[in-house]
Amino acid sequence: MVDAASAARQPGGVAPLLPGAVLTGIGVVVLAWASRFYMPRTLNRSLAAFGPLGMVFTVLSWLIVLFTVVCVGIATGYVLAHERPLARRLGTPPPG
Repeated sequence: MVDAASAARQPGGVAPLLPGAVLTGIGVVVLAWASRFYMPRTLNRSLAAFGPLGMVFTVLSWLIVLFTVVCVGIATGYVLAHERPLARRLGTPPPG
């Protein structure tokens, strides 16, 4: 029987995904916190300027920012997981 800790250290396990998951999680939490202050003001301003379409613009803009945070977190995690010292600890397989 294979436990989760040994499976995570095997090449191709889930450990190389950890840096990207942590960075993405931190980015999404920070974005959610900042959205509590920024979004209500922006929604009111865009509703006054553009009507119901302003809400669509605002929500779509927020989604673009959210997916940018996710993509940057995953890409940075990939790069970090392939750096030599961290790759040895995580058991990251060589690229290619």
